[in-house]
Amino acid sequence: MYSVIKKRIGDDMNDIEILNGKLKKEFDENKNYFTLERYVMSELLSPIEDYFNAINIIERNSNLIEGLNLYYIAAYLSVELRLESNVFLEKLNSMIDMVKDEDKAIIHYLNTYFISCSVENWRTSESYRCNLLESIEYSKNSKFVNNRFDFSKILEGKGAEEYLREAMENVEIVETKETLETKSINYWLSSQRFVDEFILGTHLSQEAYQYKFGKLLTS
Repeated sequence: MYSVIKKRIGDDMNDIEILNGKLKKEFDENKNYFTLERYVMSELLSPIEDYFNAINIIERNSNLIEGLNLYYIAAYLSVELRLESNVFLEKLNSMIDMVKDEDKAIIHYLNTYFISCSVENWRTSESYRCNLLESIEYSKNSKFVNNRFDFSKILEGKGAEEYLREAMENVEIVETKETLETKSINYWLSSQRFVDEFILGTHLSQEAYQYKFGKLLTS
């Protein structure tokens, strides 16, 4: 990914770390949601990938946050880093009754992701199963791949295949190296891009698509 992104930055900013420094300066000089989002997302790009700092930036500037994307990303990264306390997931859970169904679906899914990384026998956890089912139910009118894909993994036989096929039908975009090379830097600095790729799973790389659905593609 590093070479793909670097190719799109341009001659005036030929290094992602320089871009990151520029975005930090822009945020320090003009603190609003737009500059916050771009600065945070630049922290996640290779070769920086400073997830801890991205989480800290979000936490320190929660008063600037608009929408839920950065909270989703911080909750997801906190799970990835195996942090004992996931304050972002706790915050999302506290507001679950007040948000749209699409957001409820994501919050329930993030709970399953947390369980899968913190509970030893998560595959047989009733909480894991229930949160996945809630996520699937709340996303019946929207596109969501990962909840259906993960649910297929704890089923057997026909049921597993049905959910796997449903997951594949929810994929919206499969990106190749060639299509990624056409993306502007604004694409990589978008929080929605991260949510679509890593949380919803609706926008996948060709490699990820093959990994998830290769069995169906060859049957």
